[in-house]
Amino acid sequence: MARTGARLALFHPVGRAALARKHGHELAADDIRAEPRIRAALAATGWRCESVDDADERYLVLAVREKIKPTI
Repeated sequence: MARTGARLALFHPVGRAALARKHGHELAADDIRAEPRIRAALAATGWRCESVDDADERYLVLAVREKIKPTI
């Protein structure tokens, strides 16, 4: 488990649209890497998404670990 304030970077050297074109596919709305979905997935696991950069030449998500609420 990561400490509160830890940083997370998810990186791929090709963005989603460019990668889809390369493989002859179209972007899917339900792709976990789409900004609304990746933000929700990170939030559900205790990370606050600070930015999503989905350019043709990169895919980069930066997040910070939120304070973990103790469970009883």
